[in-house]
Amino acid sequence: MTLPLPRYADPIILEAETRRLSHVGSHYVGHTRWAPDVGDYHVSPIDESLVLINHAGTPTVLDNVCAHRQATLLESSGHLGSVLTCPIHTWSYRL
Repeated sequence: MTLPLPRYADPIILEAETRRLSHVGSHYVGHTRWAPDVGDYHVSPIDESLVLINHAGTPTVLDNVCAHRQATLLESSGHLGSVLTCPIHTWSYRL
């Protein structure tokens, strides 16, 4: 399905989309090559509070902080098992 050509150049639609996206707070986290295999992760070099995880073959973005907001969960890049563990309270999070 293709949108009608005028939709691509309509200033009203552009303004509405710009307004909507500015509220979402979109961030570039990283390229899928940074976490190519299932279980791989990579902390975003642009915003270290976000991490890109290859979960079941699909890139997923997570906050890189524990639920109690006191610990950074991951650094750099690597490979995870099936559980992510907080280094302070050892709370575990299933992927």
